[in-house]
Amino acid sequence: MCIRDSARTYHHLVPTKLYTLVRLVKRNQMAMDVEQIVEENIESIDLRLVEGKNCSGCNQSLINYKADAEEQEFITRCKECNHFFCLECDIFIHDNLHYCPECI
Repeated sequence: MCIRDSARTYHHLVPTKLYTLVRLVKRNQMAMDVEQIVEENIESIDLRLVEGKNCSGCNQSLINYKADAEEQEFITRCKECNHFFCLECDIFIHDNLHYCPECI
């Protein structure tokens, strides 16, 4: 195997670590049942903690929250650098890029 081939297959040998799924919730919804959060393996954070922050991949606002809707917004967080990404960028990073752009 030549160096060029090993460089092309590196991302298959060492895949990108999965990001933590983060649920954006209002402050009054933070009193969720702890067992439910552990079972779902989803981290919940207050909307105000990401207010004014943008996705580290595409630089779009992370908050597209509709106050009157019951829908829950999700984002992801890199476990190494703790930067937040939208779901579209998470998919692009894991399927195409194969490395975290903020961890480099």
